[in-house]
Amino acid sequence: MIGRARIRTHGFTLLELMLGMTLMTIVMGSVFAAVRVGVDAYDRGQKSMQQYQSARIGLRKVMEELQFSLSQSSFWQPGDQYRTMSPEVLMALENTRMVRERDPGKIRFLGAGQNVLFVRKIYQLNQNPPFDLQECRIAVDQENQILYLEVVRSLLVVKQASWYFQQVFQTKLGGYVSMYGGQNLRFREIRSDEEPPLEMFIGEAGLIGRRYTLATGVTGLRLRFTDGEGWKTSWSSEEVITNFRISPNSPNFNANRDLQFNEKGPPLITEITLELANGDTVTGSVEIGSGNMRGRKGAMSVERGAPLPGVGAPGQNAKAPSLPVPTAFPRPETPSAGI
Repeated sequence: MIGRARIRTHGFTLLELMLGMTLMTIVMGSVFAAVRVGVDAYDRGQKSMQQYQSARIGLRKVMEELQFSLSQSSFWQPGDQYRTMSPEVLMALENTRMVRERDPGKIRFLGAGQNVLFVRKIYQLNQNPPFDLQECRIAVDQENQILYLEVVRSLLVVKQASWYFQQVFQTKLGGYVSMYGGQNLRFREIRSDEEPPLEMFIGEAGLIGRRYTLATGVTGLRLRFTDGEGWKTSWSSEEVITNFRISPNSPNFNANRDLQFNEKGPPLITEITLELANGDTVTGSVEIGSGNMRGRKGAMSVERGAPLPGVGAPGQNAKAPSLPVPTAFPRPETPSAGI
């Protein structure tokens, strides 16, 4: 009798099956982790590149805006008789009511902290007048990581309001300018009880307050300025430069005639550095054309007028004129981070 052949079937035990699945899971997890790291690195690279490109475009816009910022001697060369006067003589004036005021619609360039204030000229088609002078601020919104340009005010509207003020109250914007603490301070005589301070009359005329985004992913803005004599982290175009028409050592020198106070104006070069959310920085510098207008006679838009009575050359007896007086001389104003 032929016996039936024994057939042995090979298979996997439960233990072998679980071990195989565990090894497969480890391998697949490693592959997935490697792919995920690659994808994350790609995404970070793309985001970083987008931030960098946005910052480069924003930096270019900032440079273009600042390149054509205006000097205070670009416009408004008025015939208003504001005469320069020393603080000592100004304090000795009597019997006249005077108020300190700002130059309405004055063109300024102020840089401090992480923002810069400047004035640009833009053209407006089909409008009268066909251009406007806009005071603008460039700064960073750190919370939202945005570099922005804010159009603060129309200086042309402010100037028109000052002209209307003169017409309404039948007065002229004349008075005295005195250099104090490195700034030019203006004082004007109030000629009637109905006449308010000019700044109060102008009020909110010309306010715009419109923002434009220049770049995203920007966390900080650093600025440096130079007039060719070293770099500074802040700048005020209203700072006074003292010039002499002739040497003060000359026997013909007359302080009232030959001493000139001109405002500094914009810097020659501004360096801009943008700090990005990814830790990188982009830097550029721009030459400001109107920075070459510094030191021009009359740069502070003031006519010196006739020589003041009793004020002569150094060494002469100077008698103060019996005119106006502010009761207290104010402290000079300095630009702050909130300009």
